[in-house]
Order: sequence, then structure tokens, then C-alpha cells
Amino acid sequence: MAKKITTESIKSENRVIGSYDVYDFLAILVILMFTYFFRIYVHPSLRAAYIIFSLAISFFLVSKSGLNKKRKNYESVYFFLTKDISVYRPFYIKEKVNEKEKEE
Repeated sequence: MAKKITTESIKSENRVIGSYDVYDFLAILVILMFTYFFRIYVHPSLRAAYIIFSLAISFFLVSKSGLNKKRKNYESVYFFLTKDISVYRPFYIKEKVNEKEKEE
């Protein structure tokens, strides 16, 4: 009997560089626009550090979450801040947790 293979989704993601797509770069652009507008409230000697920090945080927020593989970090932060703590729990792989316990 022939085996049938069905695809769940044929949607292709538009990757630009690495795991970042077009929407991620648009989000980074919006964050950097806010950074540019609010730079006047930062002391002149700290502006370079402020811009570098904002750029690093924007790349962190749009990258994939380490705890929730199907989500971005900004989605994980949003769920963490808005959901009840007793309900929201990130998914951990039990094998990795058991390996860490054995090492200790």
C-alpha cells in the first residue's frame, strides 16, 4: 500500500538574514524610531550607550524564544506580563532538566 504524505502548511517565511524576517526588521525599525525620538531625554554622554542598548534589546525581542520554540521573545514577555502566573508556564523538555540534575 502506498504511503501518503500530506503537508500541514505550504506557507513560506521570508527570511532576510538568519532567523530574522521582514516583519522583524520593521519592528526593529519602529523601536529605533522611538529610540531616536526619546534620545533628547538622555544625557548627551550616555546617548551612544542608550542607542546600542536599544538596538541590542530590539534584536533580542524579535529573536526566537529559547523556552517557547514557536514564539518570539516579545510574545513570551507579553504572555508573562499579562497572564496569571499560575497558568502561564513555559514548556521545558524534561530530558534536559534531568540531565542538569544528574550533572549536579
